[in-house]
Amino acid sequence: VMDYLDKQPIKSKKNIRDFALSKAQFNRFYDNYLPMASLIEQAIPFVKGRKERKARLYFILGQIYQTQAMDSLAYLNYKKAIKNNPPYELSFYSKLYLAQVTSLSNLAATKKTERYFKKLLKDKKNEEYKDKIYYEMALFKYKQKKLPEAIVLLEKSIAENRTNKYQKGSSYLKLGEIYYGDKKNFEMAKLYYDSTVSVWSITDKQYKEISERQKVLAEFVENLLMVRREDSLQRLAKMDTATLSKFIDKVIADEELARLKKEKQLTAAKKRATEIQNG
Repeated sequence: VMDYLDKQPIKSKKNIRDFALSKAQFNRFYDNYLPMASLIEQAIPFVKGRKERKARLYFILGQIYQTQAMDSLAYLNYKKAIKNNPPYELSFYSKLYLAQVTSLSNLAATKKTERYFKKLLKDKKNEEYKDKIYYEMALFKYKQKKLPEAIVLLEKSIAENRTNKYQKGSSYLKLGEIYYGDKKNFEMAKLYYDSTVSVWSITDKQYKEISERQKVLAEFVENLLMVRREDSLQRLAKMDTATLSKFIDKVIADEELARLKKEKQLTAAKKRATEIQNG
């Protein structure tokens, strides 16, 4: 049908707009994002009436270009979305994503973005969006290669999440990716991939890839622990009685220190959660 209509003279501006948007939607189903963006750009000049509709199209263009790592184009389109006076939620997300495509080479812009995130957190209208804000803050820190700060912010995102399973899954997944790809801590990565799979929708097209990695990590970690156990047993078998006794005493002492540290961290986490809830 598209091939046929492409050969027909279309004079109505409304028809030109609707045909371009229909073709854009068709390309979306097949993940053809750049052709989709081109078609939306063709349609925008023929979008009349409420600015909200044009704002949504610019926002979609921003998302497309952001996923394609074309940050400058994403930045321009998010800016245009904001200029078209969108409703609050669309304005909120446009500004949030605008921060992510800000050039890190500009120190002043980076500091301005971080101030903007803090301002969003303080705004009471954003109470239900705190998990999303912390998540985007974490991505911004990750982009700057500040892994410890990114991890803390992702954990805050999970703690703030109430009902949004997709957002919680996204935070778990990013933590899994950090521990897997950046820190090479496969045991921690396995735990976060377990959590991701537990909340991720099985109908989502990413589910298969995520669940496959989770299964591979589960098997790998099981084998890793088995090898470590075997190595430990062999080392213990070679020790004399006195050395073995000292080793056991040290293990007990280390475990007690670890328990106390964990209790301290749990107390601190509860205190932070209470402070967050109390504003």
